Amino acid sequence: MINQSTILITGIPRSGASLIASLIKLSGVFTGDTSGNNMVENTRIRDIVVKPYLDYLNMDPLAQFPLPDTQQMFIPMNWKQTIETVLFNEGCKDKWMYKDCRSSLIWPVWNHAYPNAKWIIVRRRTGDIINHV
Repeated sequence: MINQSTILITGIPRSGASLIASLIKLSGVFTGDTSGNNMVENTRIRDIVVKPYLDYLNMDPLAQFPLPDTQQMFIPMNWKQTIETVLFNEGCKDKWMYKDCRSSLIWPVWNHAYPNAKWIIVRRRTGDIINHV
């Protein structure tokens, strides 16, 4: 098991969560393999854990429609083990973070696996998001 200090970063798309995650990554916090994307999302966690879970919930993999019912959400018992296997295989030994806007929609699952995680919820004024696009 990884001696861990977990940081979970989320926010709506275009909120600046990738910028915040990039700054935290520069401070030395482990992200794992984020190759192929500028979003600072661990590729394997996203593709073999999060997206299949969204598919199981019959949710859009982009987590836009339909939204999950957090009151009726199924908590996978192997979530933490699968995440930690990915992190171990990628070389994590200590502090790590996962950034994904979808995390806010499935927060009960993350909270169950990592109840002591530090959450960073990035917010941005709606007008700034609209003007940025």
